[in-house]
Amino acid sequence: MKEIYVIKRDGDKELLNYEKINKVLIWATQDINGVGASDVAMNAQLQIYDGISTDEIHKVLIQSANDLICERTPNYQYVAANLTNYLLRKNVFNASNTLPHLTDLIKLNIERGVYDELVLDKYTPSEIDKINSYIKHDRDFNFTYAGIQQLMDKYLLKDRSNGEIYETPQFMYIMIAMTLFSDSDDRVKAIKSFYNDISLFKSSLPTPIMSGVRTPNRQYSSCTLIDVGDSLNSIYTSNTAVGYYTAKRAGIGLNFGRVRAEGDRIRNGEVIHTGVIPFLKMFESTTKSCTQNGIRGGSSTAYFPFWHREIEDILVLKNNKGTDDNRVRKVDYGIQFCRLFYKRFVKGGDITLFSPSDVPDLMEAFGHDNDKFEELYEMYERKTSITKKKVSARDLFNQVSQERIGTGRIYIMNIDNANDHSSFLDKIWMSNLCLSGDSMINDVLVSGELIKSINMLELIDLYESGSDIKILSKNIDTKELEFKNIEKAWKTKKDAEMYEIEDVDSEYKIKCTGDHLIYTKNRGWVEAQNLDEKDELDILK
Repeated sequence: MKEIYVIKRDGDKELLNYEKINKVLIWATQDINGVGASDVAMNAQLQIYDGISTDEIHKVLIQSANDLICERTPNYQYVAANLTNYLLRKNVFNASNTLPHLTDLIKLNIERGVYDELVLDKYTPSEIDKINSYIKHDRDFNFTYAGIQQLMDKYLLKDRSNGEIYETPQFMYIMIAMTLFSDSDDRVKAIKSFYNDISLFKSSLPTPIMSGVRTPNRQYSSCTLIDVGDSLNSIYTSNTAVGYYTAKRAGIGLNFGRVRAEGDRIRNGEVIHTGVIPFLKMFESTTKSCTQNGIRGGSSTAYFPFWHREIEDILVLKNNKGTDDNRVRKVDYGIQFCRLFYKRFVKGGDITLFSPSDVPDLMEAFGHDNDKFEELYEMYERKTSITKKKVSARDLFNQVSQERIGTGRIYIMNIDNANDHSSFLDKIWMSNLCLSGDSMINDVLVSGELIKSINMLELIDLYESGSDIKILSKNIDTKELEFKNIEKAWKTKKDAEMYEIEDVDSEYKIKCTGDHLIYTKNRGWVEAQNLDEKDELDILK
């Protein structure tokens, strides 16, 4: 058999030692049911060649374990994750087990320009030492392969020009907590509690927080709302703000409802207005000109009232029909409705479309005072001196529905309900990107095919279309993980009383309605409202 040599990290060559590989695989598969170190090794052996680097060997092992993930053997996702974490620690710290003290990592990454130097000004050495004792590095191994890979690709701080990563998951979580609670009362205790919540996956964080708060960027904003006015100064200033916020990793919500319609007179008729579409194309280009520091593409959602005179053209801007000249496909859209629209929809009546510049006080009442809005709206319908257009309320809503079905990215906002039930003191003019259903779910079986990552909106569509969908769950009888079918889905009852369930030993928490079933070790399934202090929760591990 031909001898195979490997290239070590320091550039030296040595004979391939299969015993080293076996030790790593035995460690990676230890205490995981339904997997075998030999299966991973056999699957990987054919891909090893003379002159391969130790890093490449490790990546071959990871890919080998990943290739073995299927409905029958789902737990190979943890083997692949263990191997990935092992390699990550080797690459970041040149060690698989011994990790640096938090103080040392902070100082090193401040020198690199990666961490915000304010952290050393905010915290005393004794506080950092105490916080370091809270870090549970073994939680790195709670990730599935898809989860740790997504973390490495998007959230761990690194040099995106060469891929060098500067931290591991638990250091990321503790630094996020330290940054967010640096000015809080009893901050060390707060950091411990918050760190446990996010590192045990009880709470999730948006991308800007995950990737920005501990850096010199000091980015806290996930979604930014920009109210675009009906003037060149406001439009261009808003566009500049979109560029800056997108570069800082924030998603954008745009209120475009004030911008006048195409054909309106400007400067006493010296020129006529080009309408909203050319400006939307400018905002689209600005949004997509930045990739949010390589983490994700920029995103924006523009909101329009149903009565905007260009609404029929706005509705088809994401449609694949038409040309690039009359489409703005890389922006999402929200259409705002209120009581008046639905009253006319039910009666089969018409609605009237206006240019916002002709009815400036209409926008101020829209979504805030239904009675005032209806009074003004009907007055402007009777006014003969302004340009307007009548359309069927049902035809317009049918068009909204068709575009919603066709693109999945036209959103309906009942702006009067949003304001009536809002906890905000100021009026809501628009929403943000949280409407888009972009939350990601990892490792889902759809009709037998393993999908590593899928967003919530796509998953719901697949479920409602009749696809067979399975998620990873604990089998109560065997205590093992297995894929189980999604059989039902429902929404929380309106005004339902919420319960917070906490397991003291594991610090596991869940908020749910009283009739939500919780599995206990001593009584089996119990409704949340009927749990007592003697019940022992069976936590998924």
